[in-house]
Amino acid sequence: MTDFFAPGTTYFHRRDGYTPPEEWRYFHCVAVSSAPGSGAPVAFGFIKSGSPLSGWTPAARGASEWAWGWVVMDDTPPASTL
Repeated sequence: MTDFFAPGTTYFHRRDGYTPPEEWRYFHCVAVSSAPGSGAPVAFGFIKSGSPLSGWTPAARGASEWAWGWVVMDDTPPASTL
């Protein structure tokens, strides 16, 4: 486990207990930078839900989202094209 998102890595997150697939989240990190002024890490990439109809949309994630407990994926998420 790392301290923050890493470029070139796809992550998976869902809440504890039963969570319908459309509420799952996938995040593919393409770059990490620091916010001006605060220096806080910011991950840039693409996010999608677990719904087979959802597409990838641009997104940024910070330390508060990292604390949700994202898990590194071994495979590409379903119904996706990176």
